[in-house]
Amino acid sequence: MSLKENYEHMGLTQDPHRPEVFRYSDRYGEVLYRQVKTFETPIDVEPHPTDNDLLEHYAVYSKQPAGENFCFGGIVSRIYRFEGHDRINNLIRESINNTGKPLIHEMSWFPESVVVMRTEFVISNEVTTPEVGDIYPTLFSFNTYNGTGAQGVSYGISIKEEEKFKSFAMNLGSIKSIHTFGAKTRIQSTTSSYLEVFTQNIGDVIRDSFRTPLTEDITLKTLDFIETVGKKKRIEVSQFLEDIMKRNEGGGTRAATAWEMFLAILKCSSITGNINTKRLLESAAERVLVMPDRMSQALSHL
Repeated sequence: MSLKENYEHMGLTQDPHRPEVFRYSDRYGEVLYRQVKTFETPIDVEPHPTDNDLLEHYAVYSKQPAGENFCFGGIVSRIYRFEGHDRINNLIRESINNTGKPLIHEMSWFPESVVVMRTEFVISNEVTTPEVGDIYPTLFSFNTYNGTGAQGVSYGISIKEEEKFKSFAMNLGSIKSIHTFGAKTRIQSTTSSYLEVFTQNIGDVIRDSFRTPLTEDITLKTLDFIETVGKKKRIEVSQFLEDIMKRNEGGGTRAATAWEMFLAILKCSSITGNINTKRLLESAAERVLVMPDRMSQALSHL
């Protein structure tokens, strides 16, 4: 079904004065979709068959909650499947509430406008490790209003440093199609399952990653992968890794551990402004973690 045929089911409203305009608003801002139409030929020029043609595409405009002006955010097709930011986040809040564990931190991030969103939900079900301290299970939502990224929910961890959370989303266990039938039930069931997997395994992940030195080959391959994002990111991660190792015992005379490389990538990711770049860096970080087979299998079956 097209956006025009299915707008009510997706949570959009039709402008009563402009039937080609569909709107949605929530705490994060407002978005509207306006059907695209071609220009008319000037009066002194012979008309063209494509003049004044109403296309099956929609221009995307958005504004902040207190904003006055709409900003153009792209073009979507007639079959675009819309999902509101807060509709997605409410599913996650409800799933966390059903576990009985308090939500202690929620932060939404919009790199450019409200068209693209990432939200982190940190849950008070921390596991304390001697190597790192408190590690918190975290859920992440991703959504776009212009089709430039996948809608989804991911699971990961957060580390608290100087009263701020540094968070990492994994690819394992991610839910990609949250607008499909049954997504609500799946998010609720996987949230409970993830908390169990996290509690049983995160201590081993930290301990084994902390104790596992990286070979020169793995270190170079990891940095090569990061360089696909950009040479600047490789330089940043290398510098963060050097700084982390200097602070640790014997840092200048030994190979980096998996955990040190993970922290270096996480630090780089935390200051990255582009969501797609952040996800690629998180993929690199996930590769170096030493994860027990039972945890990998459990996450893959969420």
